[in-house]
Amino acid sequence: MTKAAKSIFYYSFYMMGMGLSLLLIPNVVLRIFGFEPTTEVWIRVLGLLGFCAGLLYSYCGKTNQLGFFKVSVIERALFFVGMVGIVIVFKANPILAILGSVDLLGALWTFFSLHES
Repeated sequence: MTKAAKSIFYYSFYMMGMGLSLLLIPNVVLRIFGFEPTTEVWIRVLGLLGFCAGLLYSYCGKTNQLGFFKVSVIERALFFVGMVGIVIVFKANPILAILGSVDLLGALWTFFSLHES
């Protein structure tokens, strides 16, 4: 597995773990990050989406899907920018920007791994 593939594959564990947590025990996760518990179904929908995306990352990492690696760098950096924007514009809890930084760090890891000679 290339370094870029490993960065994607290992990032998939974060996505699947966070996704399953939001799907199965959302209020535990919300409390850890300083948010109020909820009975809304949307947090579980988000968790399912995150888990499914994590499966995609896992597969693409294992099968060395170079095109996916490249677009994931853009997608994860954009996610970080979006989270910061949500914090600023909607005055949301700043922890969202910190959570988004996990995506930015993963994107940077993949980016630099792709550009190693």
